[in-house]
Amino acid sequence: MAYILMELNNPAPVMRLADLVLGEPLPDDDENEDKKVESQGLRATIRMYACEAMSLMGNPKGGLKYLPPEDVDSVVGILSDIRILGMQRRRDKVDLKASITTTVQSLSHSLTVDKD
Repeated sequence: MAYILMELNNPAPVMRLADLVLGEPLPDDDENEDKKVESQGLRATIRMYACEAMSLMGNPKGGLKYLPPEDVDSVVGILSDIRILGMQRRRDKVDLKASITTTVQSLSHSLTVDKD
């Protein structure tokens, strides 16, 4: 849903979606590890989209609250571990870490430039 909204250049509903997803507690059921992993993947993905949505709405500082630079490795690890983005099936594999890091660095840079 977030991907579609972003493609339609409609980032505001992505923020509502992110708040709903991130407001729910992680499953605490040790017996259902798959559900926990799926939930972590969904959270990582929505954090990435929320970061981009805030940037598109002119609030890069708000975007970095959803995905601060120090969390990039964690988000990339989760997405890579569960292959939530389906990169393993594509012939032109994308360097997920480089892509997310570039986005976060760009947001950080825009904040630095705005201060000057």
